[in-house]
Amino acid sequence: MTDPGVQTPKQTTKPPTATNLPPMNSSKGRLSTGKPAAVDPQKLMTWGISGDQTDPIYLLSQLKKHVNFRNPANKLVTAIAPLEEAFIHITDALLRSLTDQSEEMSRLTNSEKLAKTQTNAAIDSLQASLVGEIQKSQEFLANLIKNQPTTTYAEITKPGSERDHMPSRPPNFPSPPQFQITIKSSKIDPNHPILSADTTNIVKAFNTAVTDTISANDSNLLTPITARGARRLKSGDFAIILRSQEDVELIRNNSAEWLPRFAPGAWTSIPKYSVVINGVPATFDTTSELDIRRLEDNNPDVLLPYSISRVRWLRKPKSDFASLVADIRDSQSANQAIDNGLSSDYSLLSVHKLTDKIIQCYKCQKYGHMAKFCKEPDRCALCAGEHPTNSCELKQKHTHECESNCLHSKRTCSNCTGTHATFDRDCPVRIIERARIDAKPGNAEPYFAPYLGPTTWSEGITPKYVSKNHHN
Repeated sequence: MTDPGVQTPKQTTKPPTATNLPPMNSSKGRLSTGKPAAVDPQKLMTWGISGDQTDPIYLLSQLKKHVNFRNPANKLVTAIAPLEEAFIHITDALLRSLTDQSEEMSRLTNSEKLAKTQTNAAIDSLQASLVGEIQKSQEFLANLIKNQPTTTYAEITKPGSERDHMPSRPPNFPSPPQFQITIKSSKIDPNHPILSADTTNIVKAFNTAVTDTISANDSNLLTPITARGARRLKSGDFAIILRSQEDVELIRNNSAEWLPRFAPGAWTSIPKYSVVINGVPATFDTTSELDIRRLEDNNPDVLLPYSISRVRWLRKPKSDFASLVADIRDSQSANQAIDNGLSSDYSLLSVHKLTDKIIQCYKCQKYGHMAKFCKEPDRCALCAGEHPTNSCELKQKHTHECESNCLHSKRTCSNCTGTHATFDRDCPVRIIERARIDAKPGNAEPYFAPYLGPTTWSEGITPKYVSKNHHN
């Protein structure tokens, strides 16, 4: 009988018989029932195992049934006892193996569930940590905005007020067309007809003024200068679009002649595109017109004649070479200088765009204005105390004999309350201010608009005017 607690699997293969298996010899001699020889027990056990018969008692009953080891008296042969014991050991080993495999699979399944649970817990913890950090950053920025000093309308409109020096994002105006000059209208008589003229009459008035003055007085002008178009700006000023950079320079250099004819009181502003020239010899004289013109002559494929309007040192030279700031009249020349560099005394100098710098008040230690315009109380840059930095007791007590970790060197930032000076480069508030300035449209791009690509001025230019004062 089978164990009622064990489900007997359905037999899936036909058991071997005495007719298709080799005979078996026993230690007691050949057994016979008058029928063909009995089957081989090993073959029978192989069938039992391969047939998924995992109940040892059931397998034993099958063994007894099919081997048919019975004598004429219908009694079991004593030789079957060792076979029975061996077969039980084999089936027990098989069952133990199956049980171990089942337990291993269960263990692996539980491990996967545990690993998944731990992973989900780690993800939840990380998300909670990120949310906490974001909330801290938001609270920090909110406190910064809340603690900014309020400004009245009178202070904003007051000339030379702090508001004039507060950095702000420029309006997102489209880039002006190339070869454009701007005529200012603030000093023109309000009753002058040019202020109400349409673009067609503005162009006619400009062409007439230039023809009657520059074209009539200069015989070296090969072709007349005429405007390609005009538009009225929101400010009330006039934008005149010319046909070449040479025309722009000629119009600007002779503005005193044609502007009164265009409209009394009209005037022009000269734009500037500032670049930094690195490695300029400290012997360069920033007040010498000759040195400026020589720099242009050394770079004829990059700079137009008289394209540099002003130069100055970025910082006072402290060695044989320093960085020079040059204000260039047109964006294309400035971009060409950035692309190609500039030559000075047979040395190629690198050039980059001058960008806005961080402005920090060394009186109140806040950003966006200078100390000479500050109306806030003094704040120490070292200890955040309400006193000037120069009079800080920690600074006076600290000497060269102190160790780096002395109590005198313990600093406190008045902007973020961190353990550093307010001008420290790693200050979170300073990093935010640096990112804000770098994101401004004028600082984010390495070139000035409009940028027309790496070409030279010598390409496609037809001379219209040769200055009598142009030097060789």
